[in-house]
Amino acid sequence: MPKFILLFLILFAFSGLLIPVNTIYAKSAQDTLTVHTVWVTGNNSCYHNDVQRMNEFNKEIIVKYLLAYGLDFFYYPPTCMTESQYRSYTSPDYTDLVIVVYNQNIGRDILHARNIGGFFEWSNTSNKNALTIETCECMSSNFNDSVWVLSHELAHFALYYLGYDRDIFEGYVHAVQSRYYSYCPDGDTRDSRCDGLWEKIKGYSRDYTVMKVYPGATSVKPPQAKYVNYVGTQNELVQSLEKKINSQSSSPQQYPVFTSQQKQILTKKIDLASESILKIKEGLNESWNYVMDARKNYHSDIAKFHVDKAFDNYNNLYYQRNNIEKDLNSLVSNYLGLEKSVNSYKTTHYDDYNRKLDQFLSQTNKIGYDMKYISQELDYAKKAEDETRKTVPNSDNKQCFLFWCI
Repeated sequence: MPKFILLFLILFAFSGLLIPVNTIYAKSAQDTLTVHTVWVTGNNSCYHNDVQRMNEFNKEIIVKYLLAYGLDFFYYPPTCMTESQYRSYTSPDYTDLVIVVYNQNIGRDILHARNIGGFFEWSNTSNKNALTIETCECMSSNFNDSVWVLSHELAHFALYYLGYDRDIFEGYVHAVQSRYYSYCPDGDTRDSRCDGLWEKIKGYSRDYTVMKVYPGATSVKPPQAKYVNYVGTQNELVQSLEKKINSQSSSPQQYPVFTSQQKQILTKKIDLASESILKIKEGLNESWNYVMDARKNYHSDIAKFHVDKAFDNYNNLYYQRNNIEKDLNSLVSNYLGLEKSVNSYKTTHYDDYNRKLDQFLSQTNKIGYDMKYISQELDYAKKAEDETRKTVPNSDNKQCFLFWCI
């Protein structure tokens, strides 16, 4: 074979391997959404396995999932570093989103020990001029597959970046999450109720189950390309700073009602309270079915007495749950109204909202605990009915008066 033909074939094959990367790298970090993945290891240095897993998460999951949302973006090569190195990490210029993935050695201590699978920090609390996602490669019975958790956080970001309201970029994602955890435990998607909650991303050696892309999102254009605080020439930066200084000198200083860190804490507590209320609702629905079955099948006086007590307990907890849900919705509505507000004086709204949310969490925990009394009364009823059927002839499913039994 002539040498120039062989060289052409080699170059053609090699260029084919580079097409997916060049498609993204051809863009500019200055005017395109820019992402940087950071793999943080608990090892003394980045081992070969760390680098392999970092590349797998970045190329096979992060890049492909963001592309599934139709996002136009540039990404810096992923970086692996130790925990001590990460403490002094500064994101590359023009980075809009930093995705931190902890390896198993430290992810469980940093995230899972705080009852967090991962999070998307959509209000920037760092000085890196970037939004942040933190997650872990860890497997957990509480947080399911690590790839699913990562896709959950990426979905938050993608919908936020595309300009959707909070009830979508936060509420929709958590609704899908709740249904997935309820109907598709450990990633088992055979239940028909799992349909529409998940999809597959094809990887090099296996397929990954990820959260379903929000319908219609791929055709939405983001309201702005960048999220870094400032991209401009030095002269423009000076002019911007001078304008800011002049405006501040002529008006009183403004303080946010909530700091970014306070918003993050309150948002997590709101999510926990909402999820607790949803779980209580599911538990009460199941208890209702048991109470109705007992009312239908138990006929002895003692059994009926305990069934009535179970019924009263159910009604009491049902109304408690409804009242908590109404109060929580009202609190969240008020919070959202204040979330982006500023004042010319420092306020203490955070302490009040934090205390009320703690009360909601305490109340939902108590309801969850008190639900056991429904089961307890139904157990007493069953035992009483069983004893009656042993000692009274024709007592099972029959009621007799004189010589007539029905």
